[in-house]
Amino acid sequence: MAINAYGQDVNYRAHLAPFCKYQDDEFSPIFFKNGIVYCSNTRQDLFFTFSTPENKELFNMFFVPIKHDSIQVSPKPFSTELMTNFNDGPAAFAKNDSMIIYSRNTMVDSKKRDHITSGNMLGLFISYIEDGVWMEPEPFFYNSDAYHLTMPTLNSEGTQLIFASDMPGGFGGLDLYYSEKTGNFWTEPLNLGDKINTKENDCYPFLSDNDILFFASKGHNSIGGLDIFYSKQENMVWTDLVHLSSPINTQFDDFGLITDVNFEDGYFSTNRNGRDDIFKFETKYPQFINCDSLKENEYCFLFYDENSINLDASKSHYEWDFGNDIKLRGKEVTYCFDGPGDYHVKLNIINTETDAVFLTQSTYDFEIRDYEQAYISCVDKTDIEKEVVFDAFKTNLPNFKVSEYYWDLGNDIFKKGSKVTNRYTKPGRYKITLGLRSEKDSLGRRDEMCMEKYILIRDPNKFKHIEPNLIRVITDHIKLPNIDILDDLPKQLIPFKNNINIRYFNYSNDMLDNPALALSLESERAKNRETSIKFKKVEQDLRLLSDSFKFAYIDLELNNIEDKGKSIIYRLAQLLLANPKVEIKVALHVHSSDRNRFDEATKTANTLVEYLVMQGVESNRLRSAVFGISNNKKGVPTSAEYVSFELVKE
Repeated sequence: MAINAYGQDVNYRAHLAPFCKYQDDEFSPIFFKNGIVYCSNTRQDLFFTFSTPENKELFNMFFVPIKHDSIQVSPKPFSTELMTNFNDGPAAFAKNDSMIIYSRNTMVDSKKRDHITSGNMLGLFISYIEDGVWMEPEPFFYNSDAYHLTMPTLNSEGTQLIFASDMPGGFGGLDLYYSEKTGNFWTEPLNLGDKINTKENDCYPFLSDNDILFFASKGHNSIGGLDIFYSKQENMVWTDLVHLSSPINTQFDDFGLITDVNFEDGYFSTNRNGRDDIFKFETKYPQFINCDSLKENEYCFLFYDENSINLDASKSHYEWDFGNDIKLRGKEVTYCFDGPGDYHVKLNIINTETDAVFLTQSTYDFEIRDYEQAYISCVDKTDIEKEVVFDAFKTNLPNFKVSEYYWDLGNDIFKKGSKVTNRYTKPGRYKITLGLRSEKDSLGRRDEMCMEKYILIRDPNKFKHIEPNLIRVITDHIKLPNIDILDDLPKQLIPFKNNINIRYFNYSNDMLDNPALALSLESERAKNRETSIKFKKVEQDLRLLSDSFKFAYIDLELNNIEDKGKSIIYRLAQLLLANPKVEIKVALHVHSSDRNRFDEATKTANTLVEYLVMQGVESNRLRSAVFGISNNKKGVPTSAEYVSFELVKE
């Protein structure tokens, strides 16, 4: 899957590199010492080279020093020792620029021949520099006269090689392959797999110093020609591809990107001006992917002691001592701490007559720690046009020194800073992303991390014509299910036998060793107390809403729903908001003989779900479905079309 981000010029700034010439092609830059080496068909008079049928020079490698984005001297041929009469480049360097592996035609003798003569394939060649002179290049062991090997990239040590090839067994066109150097030998190339390669051309790889692979592809839903993507291998699996946003990617061919270790600036190739050019780019706002979801810190716990017994209330009682003169009476209590820290809790037996401690039955030492994460503080939902404040003040990353905060506010608005604001003009559910970059370490590298959270923006004027007396909010139906307790239920759970639903409760011996059962018991108990999907009253109300909602009330667009239908949908939203854990299925039942009717009903079901989301109902609680109503033998419908709202049951 490729993650797209187009039309967002806020991410990057790009402009033509100053050494590019109008009449020539320049592409595939690579860093070398204080400048870059690149491929060009610039005409030069060092010695004779062949040309293409269009009377263009074949490609050679050129070097240009770069300092602060300015040309120090004019470009010049990179190395006469490595230059041939045919195509030379692209190249890759390693071992502090003392090793080169580059692409060229495999047959480069002085005999004049067509550069596309059968067998004169592109191959890879390796050379080392000694006393400022490049040694005679050695062919890569896997070169072939039957297919091309080209466009290499190396890691900084020169032990990992990725290149493009059309060798048999690939997915189609050019694929990317990997080889590793062990001793003096290179391993047999392996295809990088279908997460990277497609049936189209996948080529121009670049392996950055932080092991991110940039490459160009006509697959992965490119927006036109070659587009630039990147991925990183984690636990032997490539992460989701990032599809770079404009102005790097366009509807033209964009390829051959190189960048510094932090992806803050670099160069790439493009033919957007009608020829191959090299552009310089700077990153203004990084693209963050694979972000974590925000986790809320928990400070409230249920306390009880597994060895407690029934006391004579006239003589003694249990009392929990949380320090700071905070004491709660009872065999089991719920207590919320102020925040993270180390705590000491005692369970005392108190003499009722003297109100003094008769016996300290148990003592507990435990710690509460906040999640180490970036933190997004904001409202969960609000109305359009209202100012929303986002801040990262609760970020808890003790080993991460934040250099910059980046916000993607979900509506093509990007901002920097630990605290930002935004206004939303359209209702909907927006994903908020907070990206962090660390300060540079001793090697100049930065770490990155990101967090995401959703916010719901509502339009208070939508459905404003609904009469208030039509809205019935149900809040008094929350009841716990009656269940049979298993004979082998641990005794620690006996006190909750009438209040918990066993099918949702998972426990282990390790957890039961925790005297308070801490978060697990409390969260499970709260879940079943507040949100059991077996509420009979909810089921009854859903059935009543279904019976009063006829299919005729709705059209393909929500705005065409008749008023009576609108009031019923609104009441359904209120019912779901009053029961935040209930999940439902919105099902449309239509005549199965009409295929178009199925398609229309699917759109309508999705529209109903979207409206419920706009009213504040989480999308993961909603499902939509369309079912066919069978006809009888005479072709007469057995029943009218209708809508049903049904509980989703485990």
